[in-house]
Amino acid sequence: MNNFDMDECSSRGACTTAPNIAAMQEIILLIIQKISYYKSRLKHAQIEDYKYDSEILHLICILAFINDYEESQLYSTIIKALGIINYLKDKYIKNVQNPEPICDIPLNSDTRLPKMISFGESILRAKYIKTRNTYQNLIDILVMVAKSAALNLKWLNSFDLYSEDTFYIILKAFDIINRKGYGNEQSIKDNISLLSGISYNMQIKIGEAIVKSFGKISKTSVSFSSQNGKAILVSGNNLYCLEKLLKDTQDKDIDIYTHSELLISHTLENFKKYTHLKAHYGSSFKSPIRDFGTFPGAILLTDNSPHTTDYYYRGRIYSLDDIDRKGVIKLEDTDFSQVIDSALDAKGFSSGKIKPQRVIGYNPEELYDLFKNIAQKLKNDEIKRIYIVWVNSYSKMQEEYFKKLFDKLNDDEVVISLYYSSQKSNVYTIDMGQSIPLGINMLNKLFELCPIDEKFIFYITTCDVMTFSDVINVKNMGAKNIYIMSCPPAIINPTVLETFKTTYDIKSSTTLEQDMNEIRDL
Repeated sequence: MNNFDMDECSSRGACTTAPNIAAMQEIILLIIQKISYYKSRLKHAQIEDYKYDSEILHLICILAFINDYEESQLYSTIIKALGIINYLKDKYIKNVQNPEPICDIPLNSDTRLPKMISFGESILRAKYIKTRNTYQNLIDILVMVAKSAALNLKWLNSFDLYSEDTFYIILKAFDIINRKGYGNEQSIKDNISLLSGISYNMQIKIGEAIVKSFGKISKTSVSFSSQNGKAILVSGNNLYCLEKLLKDTQDKDIDIYTHSELLISHTLENFKKYTHLKAHYGSSFKSPIRDFGTFPGAILLTDNSPHTTDYYYRGRIYSLDDIDRKGVIKLEDTDFSQVIDSALDAKGFSSGKIKPQRVIGYNPEELYDLFKNIAQKLKNDEIKRIYIVWVNSYSKMQEEYFKKLFDKLNDDEVVISLYYSSQKSNVYTIDMGQSIPLGINMLNKLFELCPIDEKFIFYITTCDVMTFSDVINVKNMGAKNIYIMSCPPAIINPTVLETFKTTYDIKSSTTLEQDMNEIRDL
């Protein structure tokens, strides 16, 4: 079953990695490996150096969104990163006894773009010549998990909860790749498990930090409608930027709309006082081309925002990102006066459009009572199976799958769904608005009352950089039965995915009938 039939980047071909971008991706990966080598050895020699740590972390995060960048942006990124390698290499040679510097990358600040791409292509060709095996696939899984850990660390850093130890564990993963033949399959799997667990714990901390910083969460009916007036759209996951913008626009007669993971802000106590926080705009995180292209005001991109801006260049998109993007005006700090002026100059919404509201979040007291009731029924053997359905991936085929699943539920089966809903009394929808950290914190309240065992069936519905670590964490918590949906090959290499499923005993969802027959025969 394809879960990406309605995915905008797939339908437009934007998810396919162009050859030139793929070549530059290999160079960035190689650079990160070299940087990790020198950083790890300087750390081992107790030589502290934090000068470029934020840039290195950002470089790893770029790998997670490589398809969103153009070759000119990646070119400037690579040139800067080569300077970081030279800096660390010089420090290593001068300060470490018996230094063993690794081979240099044959690129420098004078290297022209065509030659750089040619070098990246040579790395790719060398990869393709080799026959893939389990070890190489596990290395790719390790890289994927390292990227997800880097994204979570960057997010955690926005709450001033940065962990240097975690940073070096991420670097260790890339250092292992750098030393070809180092370790064995088990050592790679151990590092995958370690990083996945760390990533999971970071998400828990992020969820806790969100509530601590922005107030208690509550069940909230969120508007998806628009209304006449000037407007700013805020995308990404940085709640601090959203809060700052709301404060700056309180008396400006500008309506603020959220996008992507900022949907959850409408459920948090601190944001409810801002009457000009009007609604959530767009259907999903995966449709920035459509959403941004139709928004008639200014757009502010915060951390982990969709990057593909070349489709909707209009001169009204602003970002705090370190990398210049086509069609995006770079902000140096959180002075949003340019964004506000742009919104006032834009036409805004000439008329409103009414759309159905959506209930997001939960009331903690009600949730705890629900989970206590489920735990008691599990203990009394009144519930035979409990299905955990992950956040929405906005796939029409997937939606039909779960609609049928809910219809065919037995009376002794229960569903906890983080998006898909049903009128059936044994389907409990707790829509977390794409917020995985808050979703994990919510589910942990259930797992504390009834630890995961063979009665739990997990459906991992998303397919992105976080998928591997999410699945491994659920597995490590005791899950026996995990189903994942199909993934586009541009996101996860099919042979890597097969190694992942075999290694961690993960099942692929097929048809509902086949899956239910397998589940109920367990």
